[in-house]
Amino acid sequence: MTEISSLVTRPQRNCQQNRDAFIEEARTECSAFGADLVFEAKSWDVSQYCPRPAGKSGRKVVLYFTTHDNGTTKGEGKRVALQEPFASVIKAIVRTKKDGNPKVGQGPIDILIRASRFLIPLLEDRAFDPCLILPSDFDAACEAIKAHSDSPDTRYRLGNALQQISVTLTGRGIPQFNFIWRNSLRRPQTSVRVGRTAEAAKRKKMPETEVLDELARLSHLVCETSDLILMAAVKLFHCAPWRIGEVNTLPADCWVEKEVTDADGFNVDADSGSQIRYGIRYWPEKAENADIKWLPSAMVPVARSAVDTLLSASEGPRELAAWYENNPGRAWLPGEDLGSHQRYTIPEVSEMFGLSCPSAARQWLKTRDVPIDKGTVPHTVLRGDVEDVLLNAWHKFDFLEGDRRAVRRSNHLFLTFANQHSFRNTNPCMIGFTTDRHISDFLTGRRNGQKGKVRSIFDRFGSVGSDGVAMRVNSHAFRHWLNTLAQRGGLNDLLVARWSGRKDIGQNSAYDHVSGVEFA
Repeated sequence: MTEISSLVTRPQRNCQQNRDAFIEEARTECSAFGADLVFEAKSWDVSQYCPRPAGKSGRKVVLYFTTHDNGTTKGEGKRVALQEPFASVIKAIVRTKKDGNPKVGQGPIDILIRASRFLIPLLEDRAFDPCLILPSDFDAACEAIKAHSDSPDTRYRLGNALQQISVTLTGRGIPQFNFIWRNSLRRPQTSVRVGRTAEAAKRKKMPETEVLDELARLSHLVCETSDLILMAAVKLFHCAPWRIGEVNTLPADCWVEKEVTDADGFNVDADSGSQIRYGIRYWPEKAENADIKWLPSAMVPVARSAVDTLLSASEGPRELAAWYENNPGRAWLPGEDLGSHQRYTIPEVSEMFGLSCPSAARQWLKTRDVPIDKGTVPHTVLRGDVEDVLLNAWHKFDFLEGDRRAVRRSNHLFLTFANQHSFRNTNPCMIGFTTDRHISDFLTGRRNGQKGKVRSIFDRFGSVGSDGVAMRVNSHAFRHWLNTLAQRGGLNDLLVARWSGRKDIGQNSAYDHVSGVEFA
């Protein structure tokens, strides 16, 4: 019997050539993510090119070109790679997008990859070839997104990403059929203030009054240094509409006092009649230059108390950081410095690093590949080997002075000693940093995989709401709350936007939760 094979038509051949040319252009002609990028890999480490803001808990940025299978697995081990040739086309879209706009961050890129995961199962019967993609595939992907996500905002963003993919494919002449596809997932309404839906959304984004009262009570009960640091951050959230990454990256010299010479100045609390304006110098997350967050007069004592607490708690770590800055290539250890050949016993290491016992010190050294001389009695380690470990740990904090803020590590207000926010003993020879995760855990708690639960401040003190459920509050809720208070008090949109660190006053509406009755 004669085998019948389908012939490739000229339009099909042209589409395939366009597809292959697009992939080759992205692989060889684009400079985005560096010349040493392994294009064929199923994950790209782009930390150097899409740096996360200073103060975030995770510094590594990895793009995973994988399906939804095992999509939450840490690392690429069990993740399933997107099938070819679809995978290479998505990689080409991502790389050319970054090449055309080097300032684009992880978010807009990551959302494209997430959207592509809803498309690829639909092409299984067509060998995952984007040349054979149809408008109905994008419609089906939208339905899958609606079934997968409960967030209207997430659905809208994924739909927009699908539209970007469609426009790029069509613009490159890859699909056989030229079509225009538009996102059918509507943008969520943020300006609706009346009705049950609006009231429920407001309650979800705003902190409950009983939560605010409980935080005020707990602020007088905490006494551990770690809790004092985190509670100071919460106090600052009450004083001005911050983003979490703007608080924990404050410099130690952030406090600003300025004499008022103009009654029509940008004082948020202009009716106080105060002759001194108080503010906090900070780096807005979404702006290039430093700014000052001016404080309402009623909150000045609270903010001053928080800053004083942080200055006191960070004094030791900042002194250690200053020592490192003034002694490059060396690491600080307590006691007399006899040079790199000085030897320490295991119990001495345990005492220096605040470890619980010599066996813990031995494990600490083993984990970090520090050679232990077992030919001596007792066993010893060289100071030079220990210093190498400390120097490696020090250089991990390069991000604190390597970003646009250019703030020296010794001038960071949220600098700590290592393990300050963990249940392990604090190590006075190494510095740590208060990340967004530490603050978030303090307010909401977290499941920590197989290690158990990280308890919030409310859990630790047994604080429950009127409904009998443990209290919790998101750090961003304070930003919504203060914006609403400002709108409720009649502050104009321009001042609300300036106070919140926004360039576009149109973004105010997403944070305005004045009720329908109040608005009327």
